[in-house]
Formats: sequence, C-alpha cells, structure tokens
Amino acid sequence: MLIQNIFDQNGYFVFPVEKRNLLTFVLLNKQREEDWKSRVTKGIERIKNINRLNDPSVSSFQIAGGKYVRDLTLLYRSFNTAQETLSIQGKLPADQSKYFFEDMHMYRLISLVHKHSNLNSLVNDYLEPIIAYDKHNHTNLLETLKVYLACHGSKKETAEKIFVVRQTLYHRLDKLEKLLGEDFMDSEKRQAIEFSILAYEYQQSIANQSS
Repeated sequence: MLIQNIFDQNGYFVFPVEKRNLLTFVLLNKQREEDWKSRVTKGIERIKNINRLNDPSVSSFQIAGGKYVRDLTLLYRSFNTAQETLSIQGKLPADQSKYFFEDMHMYRLISLVHKHSNLNSLVNDYLEPIIAYDKHNHTNLLETLKVYLACHGSKKETAEKIFVVRQTLYHRLDKLEKLLGEDFMDSEKRQAIEFSILAYEYQQSIANQSS
C-alpha cells in the first residue's frame, strides 16, 4: 500500500504482481510522457530512503525499471527488459547506480559479449600493459586513464579530479602513451579503451561477488 501510494503521488496507476521473491509493479502513466522517468526515480528514491530509515540493515533488495512502452500488448517487453536490468545491476561496480534498462548503454553490450564471447581477450588487448604496470609498481594509472577519458582529454579537469598537480599528470600521461601508444586518444581506439575499462570493472565486480 505504501509503494502504491508513493507512485500514485508521482502520477501512476499501480498494479502489483507478486511471484516468489519478485515483486512487480505495473505502472500506468496518467501524466505527461516527457518526465516519466524522473517521476519513477523520485518514487524509487523515496522507497529506498524509507527503507533505510526503518531498517538500515536491509540493503540486499534491487529495484529495476523496464523499457517504456505505449501499448499494453507490449508490456512483456517492459517486463523482460526489467529482468535484464536486474541481472546487469548485480554485476555493476559499486559506484554505478542505474535503475532503468535504457540507461545501461555500454553495459548492455558488455553483458552480451560476456554471455557469448570472451571479455578477457578484449580487456587484455587494450589494458593488460596498464594493469600489469599498476600491479608491479603499486600505482593507479588505470584510474588516471579512466578519469582522463571521462574528462574528454582535459588535463586541467583531470588533475583536479584525481587531486594531483599538472606536472604529475603530465608524467602519468607520458607513461600511458608509452604503454598504449601515442594514438590512444584517437576516436576508434579511445572508444575501444573506454569499453575495455567498463568491461574490466564489470569482471572485477563479478569476481568480488563470487569471492
């Protein structure tokens, strides 16, 4: 009743379906479509906050949203993508919090590659020199690379985010060029490296959960 009330306040008719350990809520939008996701997110955040207040020890539940559909005959697609989102959520790094299938982006591709191919080969092709260097020298070049790519090659922003002076960053970038090649910021190679970093974190998250 509490969950129904929360989503009703955010503009949805709510129909709950319970099966074993899975509680599904069919949300029928009764307001404008443009902000549907932000309204669902508000409801999810409120549910999680209430749960933390009532029982801080409970943290194992997951909440996932499927694809938005306009035709009730396509509701199964929303349900299937919500289930896929749940599956991917459990393998995401701790700092990645995503509720919706459409926000998984690269992780959807990583999940497919993981199921049908070998992620290790891809990760090793692009990141093995850095991973080996970090392990041998007790450094964190991989994190520097990740932030540098996220900052679109901005040295000033990267230095601020990893809390180092420019000269230290320049030294690290020189080392990255030697390990990855001077062309590591070229468009296609950069995209492959960014994908490999996400794939590596995906693998590490799975390994940590199984250990």
